[in-house]
Amino acid sequence: MKKGKSENYVKDDVELNQILLRTALEGASLVVRDSSVPMQDGALETLARKYMDFQNAVHKSPRRYDSHVLEQMLHLPEIGIADREDPEKLTTWGAQLEKMLNDVPQAGRHYTVTLQPGTPPHLVVTRVEHGNAVEKHLHREFFNSSEYRRITDLSRTLVGLFGVGAIVRRGDNEQTVGSFKEAINWLLDEARRGQTIQRYKGLGEMNPSSCGTRPSIPKRAGSCRCASRMPT
Repeated sequence: MKKGKSENYVKDDVELNQILLRTALEGASLVVRDSSVPMQDGALETLARKYMDFQNAVHKSPRRYDSHVLEQMLHLPEIGIADREDPEKLTTWGAQLEKMLNDVPQAGRHYTVTLQPGTPPHLVVTRVEHGNAVEKHLHREFFNSSEYRRITDLSRTLVGLFGVGAIVRRGDNEQTVGSFKEAINWLLDEARRGQTIQRYKGLGEMNPSSCGTRPSIPKRAGSCRCASRMPT
């Protein structure tokens, strides 16, 4: 994303967020609790990119697993290999997940996490939204997957990281935050200031009535045009 009158084309939200993140991290620092040394430069960038990679992976597979469920797993201890077939350990971990899922207010949505007996047993996450129930099964294969390893890898860094007095700063602006997600979202919002982001539809998204016209669009269908406006 360039400054001034220049503009840049990106193919999707992932590429757009990567550009915004580079801008967001310029002059940024993060204090995770009172009296702690600010996290900045390489350490903040490494953690931010790891978190964005996790977010991209979550949103690429919404049909497999509920994104809210995966995000809350970041705040839970890892289920060890020996515990993934232990009914008691699974039940305890599932109860923690259920509490976290429902602690975050979501209008018209409620979660339950139950143990499904079997050989081996597994957890069932049920989301009830406006009277409709959707079940997702967390089998042993999930806990052995690269997806879960990505969650636990990031979780080891984030669990217990934030405390009272956490502040994210960028330039002369700052914001009190309670989690790394809040810090990243604030930084991205700051990076969007002064940016003009225009999305172009691909041919598959156009209305039938538009097909007879010849709109001026980039050669890469579905791309976004991003331009920066300098303050006047």
